[in-house]
Amino acid sequence: MINIPVYDIQCKRTILKEIPAAESTIKQRLGRLGRTQPGEYYALYNFDVKLEPFPTPQISQSDLISIEFSLRKSPLKDGLGYLKEFLPETPKKTAIDYTMDELIQMNILDSNSNQLTTYAALRQYNCGRDLICLASILSVSNTTTLLTKLPQRFKNSDGDFMTLLSIMNEILLIKQSVAARSFNLKRVCEAKSLTHIRHIIGQALRRYTSLEKSFDISNEYRQQAQIKSDKWELIAKALLVGYSNNVFVSKKDLQDRTHHFARYSDINDTAVLHLKPTLTRPISQAPVSLVVARDILYLSSIRLTAIISFLGVVKPDGINHNIERQIKLNEAEENCLKTNNGYSTAKSMFSNIIHMEFNNGLIHLNGLAGVVLTTELYLLQQSIIEYTFCLENNNPSNSTKYKNSQQNLDSVMKMPQIFNPMIWRYGKLKSKLKYQ
Repeated sequence: MINIPVYDIQCKRTILKEIPAAESTIKQRLGRLGRTQPGEYYALYNFDVKLEPFPTPQISQSDLISIEFSLRKSPLKDGLGYLKEFLPETPKKTAIDYTMDELIQMNILDSNSNQLTTYAALRQYNCGRDLICLASILSVSNTTTLLTKLPQRFKNSDGDFMTLLSIMNEILLIKQSVAARSFNLKRVCEAKSLTHIRHIIGQALRRYTSLEKSFDISNEYRQQAQIKSDKWELIAKALLVGYSNNVFVSKKDLQDRTHHFARYSDINDTAVLHLKPTLTRPISQAPVSLVVARDILYLSSIRLTAIISFLGVVKPDGINHNIERQIKLNEAEENCLKTNNGYSTAKSMFSNIIHMEFNNGLIHLNGLAGVVLTTELYLLQQSIIEYTFCLENNNPSNSTKYKNSQQNLDSVMKMPQIFNPMIWRYGKLKSKLKYQ
């Protein structure tokens, strides 16, 4: 048995899967014996006549989105649906259909003609140059290591996307202000304290030049590709056109675990922030409420929790795709919403924009994701049940026990954080209790 990375359509991620080794794989590994140093070697793979002669082709085990997009924009102007008849072993029809659906959802393909769409982000949000700069550096950045030692002046409160954009803008400004032969990347990076990522910046500049030439050829997009906004609100909306499924909401806002995030399109998909991004907060501070992530990594050892990186802060009004959500309430929360008119107030505020239903302790919301999120957060806030209690010293006055208890009470009142374990315990049970 060997471990092979296989893209799982149901989970929408690449996982390690244990499969029987093919006959050709075993022969290949047997041939490696003795090539490194002398000694005795013993094969750990035994030939079995039941084995497949050759392994499954990689194209049948990979994420096909990038392959389909590359074929669509190539001179072939067609995808795997056409090319599969020329392949020795074709990918499954479900995989090809899933790929097409994902490209349509990201507004890359037109749902009617199955042709590439006209880059809506360039036309609608007027931030073409910003997106090209981001695409250039993100395409050569596999990890967030480059964010660790950046000078503070480059770091942006809106997140990693604007941090990387500020680096690209500063380097490009210098490059475009001098003659091509006079530009020395090594010297510029030393002056800007960016020596540790000089190799990444060099690759990003080459990618930027390539993309710039590609758009310059197009009469339709040449002008839009040169528009620069430097406004994160517009850039975020452009990114969300294709990556709305990568929006994560803080579970603290959902009255759950403070430093965990949930994918808003699938609340069971839990994640934590990578330690390197700009938006990482100390454990004593509240996390950011809503982020869009480029990378979502599932470790084999912690399959239930993802690590998200390359983040940007987004606002609810910037999320414009439709979503359906259900909020399950217990009896106390349901009574609280009815008593305080929380649901009726929310309905008067949001029902003209989204569809709302409340029946048998279940609130059903359907509509624009940004409005649905705002409505959900409002309802959760209104359903919080606040319990107050008083710490009293009931020992006889003027006694030693009274004096000791009073000293302990004074200390406790100065250290409310000692109740955090109790709050965390209830948080794990998703109980919406607030202690005062």
